[in-house]
Amino acid sequence: MRFSISYFPMVRYFQSNQIGISTAVWKPKYWNYGLNKHNSVTGIEEKILSPYYVEQYCCKDCQHKNSIPNCPFIKDYRKYLDTVDFNYLIVEFKRIAEDVKKINNYIGEPEIILLVYETPDNPCSERIALIDYFKKHGIELKEYKKSIV
Repeated sequence: MRFSISYFPMVRYFQSNQIGISTAVWKPKYWNYGLNKHNSVTGIEEKILSPYYVEQYCCKDCQHKNSIPNCPFIKDYRKYLDTVDFNYLIVEFKRIAEDVKKINNYIGEPEIILLVYETPDNPCSERIALIDYFKKHGIELKEYKKSIV
């Protein structure tokens, strides 16, 4: 199983073996269960990775935009992620990949793509904490690059 990270609008490019999983507190209005034009299943959420459980909320316009490592929200979210059982998470992702295969019969290796709201060029994002958390467990979360199909 492979892993990547991206933001919600990129879902329209996901192929059938690419499984987008929301890590957001609130899902976008269009994030419903279904299939995109490439037969990729949409609408899956993984609440355990959600910043919902973090006490320090992001104020979206704080003084830390230029020094993200000092952002109280990002620091608290990263600290929260350390409480998440990574082995449980991997087992859950394997279960999701198997369930998706039953739905759309994808071919090839499954790719779990964690979804956040912010684009890769926005440093004020949960993306930083998620990448660091996975790196701590030996998995490099690279930014999803759309396939030309």
